[in-house]
Amino acid sequence: MFRFITPSLILGCIALALATSAKSQDQEIAPAPTMRVGDSWVFESTTQKGASEFHQLILDVAVDRVDETTMLVGVKTDGAPTGYVDHLAGLDWSKRQLAGGEEEITARPFSFPMKPGDTWSIDYVDSLRRGAQISDHVRARYKVMGWQDITVPAGTFRALKVVSDGVSEGAFEVAAAAVAGVTASGQGATSLTQTRRGGSQLITRATHAELYYVPKLKNYVKVLQEQYNNDNVRLLSETQVLMSYKLAD
Repeated sequence: MFRFITPSLILGCIALALATSAKSQDQEIAPAPTMRVGDSWVFESTTQKGASEFHQLILDVAVDRVDETTMLVGVKTDGAPTGYVDHLAGLDWSKRQLAGGEEEITARPFSFPMKPGDTWSIDYVDSLRRGAQISDHVRARYKVMGWQDITVPAGTFRALKVVSDGVSEGAFEVAAAAVAGVTASGQGATSLTQTRRGGSQLITRATHAELYYVPKLKNYVKVLQEQYNNDNVRLLSETQVLMSYKLAD
């Protein structure tokens, strides 16, 4: 039996093809990047602390060395009198730290290969003393939300959005304090001094991050990081956007 191709049938086929194409793009996998010496990116970083402290700077980031599982990444503030400060990072942009003679992952913004729906987490204790901070217990969960177009000063890109939410519990040293006072009596005034012993205080902060990774650039083009106190008041907000880039290959 002969069937005529009707306009409605054509439109239905087109709609099905577009839906299939969109679904295929949404499930596209981002492979692990192949890092090269000379890959470089320039970011504008904006930081706000509380309601009053605000500053911006330009960060130059460049790959100086690539090994089997790690890379040496130089970071320099634009206009700084000193050169690049080198940081050892994983080839997946993970951050690492030596603790007790063993290497720990302290941040893993990406887990390759990545696709929408993927999740992973980190849980570690930073036992290094940093000023008044004695230690810090960090827990964070990451989730790949999906692909979307994003525009930054370097251009418009198809990016894979990753969201992270977590908790940081820092133990801080509380210094000993002396409290002085004066009491009066019929025999005159008497000075009193009371010493309060020091100790430690646990400060909990909620963390939130959004990262937009572009596979062909081997890096994110935008990242937002925030910290909140126990009353859900934002303490810190930092945003980085890509200004320019240059890839070695």
